[in-house]
Amino acid sequence: MKRTAIAMLCLSVLSGCTVHIAIPPVLTPNGERVVVGRDDPAPGHVLIGGIQGVDGDRLGWGHQGTFEGAVIAIRNKAETMGADYVQIVSTVESGVCGTSSIDHINGVPILNGCFRYEYTITGLAYKGDSK
Repeated sequence: MKRTAIAMLCLSVLSGCTVHIAIPPVLTPNGERVVVGRDDPAPGHVLIGGIQGVDGDRLGWGHQGTFEGAVIAIRNKAETMGADYVQIVSTVESGVCGTSSIDHINGVPILNGCFRYEYTITGLAYKGDSK
């Protein structure tokens, strides 16, 4: 009886878990119109607001994020805001976080810290003067 109750508890906990698998972003036709860079926007551009583009999966179930993927994500998102330029303010690369020692099991880093599969770009979205 006790084993059955424990097994049912474990199954109910596991069945409640969902797995989010990130897929690489695809650049939309409208996203192609957005330029991303580190320079200040050209004169006449007006700040719309802050923006983030993320590629990869935080938990490591999908693909490991890249700068290129995060740029695609931020271009697509900026276009939906009406922006035509994004100035990169910061980036957080995928990789090891923390200062623990690393062991590899089947090519996957296992450590006391964490392994971040997301690549995140934070920026400012601008729209050019349409005059």
